[in-house]
Amino acid sequence: MAQEPWEICPPEDRLAAYAEKRLGGKYNEWTWRHLKFCSACMRKMAKIKRVPDPGEIIAGGSVWERLRRLWRWR
Repeated sequence: MAQEPWEICPPEDRLAAYAEKRLGGKYNEWTWRHLKFCSACMRKMAKIKRVPDPGEIIAGGSVWERLRRLWRWR
């Protein structure tokens, strides 16, 4: 879908708040509706909510390793 000509993209701090689930009320709903059709804002969101690459995940250790460390700590 294309962006409507009268729609103004939200500022990046609002997109970041939306990505972190800190945005509430009418701004949350408006941002959600806006992201459904605005490819430019979706690209910004992809940068904000970047998924780590496999190398970063491996370097950070698996979830099970982190849980084992937590259990050993207690």
